[in-house]
Amino acid sequence: MNETGSKRLTKCHQRILLYISKGLHNAEIARQLGLSERTVKGYVSELLLIFDVTNRTELVGLFAGDSVERKQKLMLEP
Repeated sequence: MNETGSKRLTKCHQRILLYISKGLHNAEIARQLGLSERTVKGYVSELLLIFDVTNRTELVGLFAGDSVERKQKLMLEP
């Protein structure tokens, strides 16, 4: 994660990240959130910069990896 990644994600960034992880395309995300496709594309570009990745696949890989790490941590804690 780059310097920008240390900032908290907005709720919109979080929702878009969730929809990307579910495999939705920009047009589908736009319909779900009531945004324009261009606005969603801008948010996706910001997410790629925040997490210092070049594409959605890498972004989802980071998101999925984080979930696994959290689950493992929870399983190890008493």
